Amino acid sequence: MAVAVPTIQPICHGGTSATSRGRQLMQKPHPSVTHSQAFQQAVQARIRQQLGPNTWNPGVASLGGIARNPRHQYIIDQICRYTDYQTLIHIRRANKALRNAINPQLAPYESKRAFVLRACKDFPQNYKDTIRWACYSCFLCRETDKFAANQARQAIRGLPPNQELVNLPNFCIDCGVRHGLHRPGEKMTPITGKPKWLCGCPLRPGRPVDDILHILGKDTRCDYCDTNAPLSGGGARDFN
Repeated sequence: MAVAVPTIQPICHGGTSATSRGRQLMQKPHPSVTHSQAFQQAVQARIRQQLGPNTWNPGVASLGGIARNPRHQYIIDQICRYTDYQTLIHIRRANKALRNAINPQLAPYESKRAFVLRACKDFPQNYKDTIRWACYSCFLCRETDKFAANQARQAIRGLPPNQELVNLPNFCIDCGVRHGLHRPGEKMTPITGKPKWLCGCPLRPGRPVDDILHILGKDTRCDYCDTNAPLSGGGARDFN
């Protein structure tokens, strides 16, 4: 049985005074609280359906307790796959348990793509003189120094003889490094900021990509992996 989580409805306060707006905000719960309650009810309904009414104890069925059970976490992930990206982001803001249990990257691709497109378009209106670019891999709006002007626009997918040339969406430097779209010794020229190059050191889990990036012209060689600084970079990439 599918349980729908409601989408976020924007709050309009046009034509009201500051006092009335404040009163409305105090009376109306934050979207993160509203959607976290709806999400928790959806998870509880799904678990109740699987376990049966005789084994279901609503008194201990908090979302934090549910998330600690690997079986229940699987149910949460399945519901996330049918929930839009913006709703999942709001839900994660409610409390620590939701922040650990909810993975917005599980949302449908189209909802993630539409969200970052709208967010980057509205960014200059909310933050003056601030420009953000959309990454269609991590689906975040990031600073322009996180994007390489010479990033690969095409890649060869598959193994011979079943290879094909595919177009790549816009992606940030971090995602390019994590997915193998930047090779050791390659030069990367950010939209803003100093040029960098990638060494051959393995990226340790949980560590930022900046650990294996070097400033071009300052670091000519990596002392750990003996990778030399490049002279040029760019071109198509191979990935499977």
